[in-house]
Amino acid sequence: MRSERRKHVWQTVLALALMLAVTLGTVWYCGTYVSGQLDCPIVLKETVGTENYLYVEDQGHLLRLRCGSGVDFDRIALENEHGNELAYRMDCRWNRRTYEGTVSSCEATGSIILGGMMDT
Repeated sequence: MRSERRKHVWQTVLALALMLAVTLGTVWYCGTYVSGQLDCPIVLKETVGTENYLYVEDQGHLLRLRCGSGVDFDRIALENEHGNELAYRMDCRWNRRTYEGTVSSCEATGSIILGGMMDT
């Protein structure tokens, strides 16, 4: 009887530890990865090997976003013919700790950005 009770206690402890680990993992994942839509200008375009990257600023951090198959990298212009920055709407997912992620769609909003922190 004691050995069965001891076995049951260990099974309960193991189940609780597993549930705690899954909960902590979920909280960590939700706190680390962000999915959202950004409406902002693109700071820089870069091609490394066969991968295309867009750099955008979000809350004082520079995000490095790898372009997905739905992004036409060659049609993205950083500025219009007058030298004003163009704004884009992007569906993104990135890591808050490394500031790297992916962009699944990128379309021009038709807005331009006049001035900025460097211009004041």
